[in-house]
Amino acid sequence: MAAQLTLYCARPISHVTSKDVLTGIDFANFYRLVEKWHIADADLALAHLRINTVAGKAKTFLIRFGPAELPVVPVTLNSDPDDVAEWREAALRSLPASNDPAVELVRERLPRTVECVSIRLGWETVDAGFALGWAAGEFLARTGDALLFDEYDNWWLMRGKTSVHLFQVP
Repeated sequence: MAAQLTLYCARPISHVTSKDVLTGIDFANFYRLVEKWHIADADLALAHLRINTVAGKAKTFLIRFGPAELPVVPVTLNSDPDDVAEWREAALRSLPASNDPAVELVRERLPRTVECVSIRLGWETVDAGFALGWAAGEFLARTGDALLFDEYDNWWLMRGKTSVHLFQVP
């Protein structure tokens, strides 16, 4: 199963370019993630790092971090109002019935979502692409004032350059 990170952006980010993503990644935090997740070959991944834009219905960035035969990390920006509304409503329905302040914060902020981002972090292993995808997600979350939702049902938000865990959906 693919590891996924979804962003619910309160500000549009469709103007962001691949160069913006490349220069916006906090590489100090990338190295903290690499250390935390025990990822090898981070320097090699950065030496090969390229981010390309693919045109289509939704804007997609492809994060390449190694030779051509290695997988890429796709980052898909969705600004279609109907799609965004569907994602937003599904997220709202998935929230637990709770008066917890963190749940209430997410419930209050989700309706402000104007664009969504889907990042496929990886498949079987946590590698440098996983950390690069997460770091790119943090940059986009800062840019779009976004909530982040990971594949383990955790909600996050950004405070400055730090991702702050809010809660995990039971």
